[in-house]
Amino acid sequence: MIGVILVVYQGDNIAAAFLPIMSGLLSAFSFALLTLFNKQVVRTFAPLTLSFYQNLVAAGLLLPILSSSQHFGHIQDWLLIALLGIVFTALAHTLLISALQHVTAFIASLTVSLEPIYGIAAAAVLLNEALTMQVIFGASMVLAVNVWATFRSK
Repeated sequence: MIGVILVVYQGDNIAAAFLPIMSGLLSAFSFALLTLFNKQVVRTFAPLTLSFYQNLVAAGLLLPILSSSQHFGHIQDWLLIALLGIVFTALAHTLLISALQHVTAFIASLTVSLEPIYGIAAAAVLLNEALTMQVIFGASMVLAVNVWATFRSK
C-alpha cells in the first residue's frame, strides 16, 4: 500500500490522493472478482468471446464519458486512446483470460498487479513523462511485494 501511495501522491496535500487511492482499491477489488468469475467461466466459453463481451460493456460505459471530455481534441490523443484500449487493455485482458486456463487466479492476479509498472514505463517511453524518484521508489516497492508474494506462494 505504501508503494501505491508513493506512486499516486504528488505534492504536499495527502488528502488529494485519497480519492485516486480509493478508486484504485475499488478497481482492484472489482477486477479480482472479475478474475475469479473468468476463472470459472473460461471452462465453458472461449477466452476471446469472454474478452470481447467484457471489453464491449466497458467501452460502452466509458465512451460517453470519454467523448464528452474536452481533453481529447487532437487526432494524436485519439490514437493514443486507441493504443491504450486495444493493446494495453483488450489484448492484455484477452491474454489474461487465456492464461486462466493454465495458471491459478493467484498467479494471474500477481501478473496483473504489475500493470501500474507497465503503465509507468509506457508513459515514460510513449508520452515522455518524467519519472520522479518518488514514483520510481513506489514502483520498486510494488515490484518487490510481487516478487515476495511469488516466492511465498511456492
